[in-house]
Amino acid sequence: MSGPDDVQDQSVSSDEVRVRLGHRGAGEHGAVDGAWWPRSRDLAAELPSLLDRIEDLVGPVERVAFGLSEWDDVGRRLITTRAGRIPVEGFRSIEASTVWLVVRGRGRSRIGLMVIPADTTQERAIRLLEAAALGGERRSPVEVLAVAMA
Repeated sequence: MSGPDDVQDQSVSSDEVRVRLGHRGAGEHGAVDGAWWPRSRDLAAELPSLLDRIEDLVGPVERVAFGLSEWDDVGRRLITTRAGRIPVEGFRSIEASTVWLVVRGRGRSRIGLMVIPADTTQERAIRLLEAAALGGERRSPVEVLAVAMA
């Protein structure tokens, strides 16, 4: 996992990408590097804006891997962003509530994002985004979401 700078954007306006990345200091290890709250289960529609935002924050994304069960059928294997065409691959072995990004620069970092379900209430989603930005969470995204949604 990488150590991107903390993102302090608290906005949840309709055109903003709802993502928070945490800062990982020396010796800190968590299951993911941040959280993303997409607006739908349509990954092909959601990814371009997420990948553009991640490029702004830490560098261009060169590959995406995701858990198959969380999303509607992706269909396309390449997503077009400002950085070009990005390969997207779904795996049964990746936890359902996780998206992994490989970012060029900074030593080809891997960024793991906990995916907050699109139908989550704004109050709960903001708490999850903020908690993910703190880093150091050792529970898996599925465990974190199960507790938060209970």
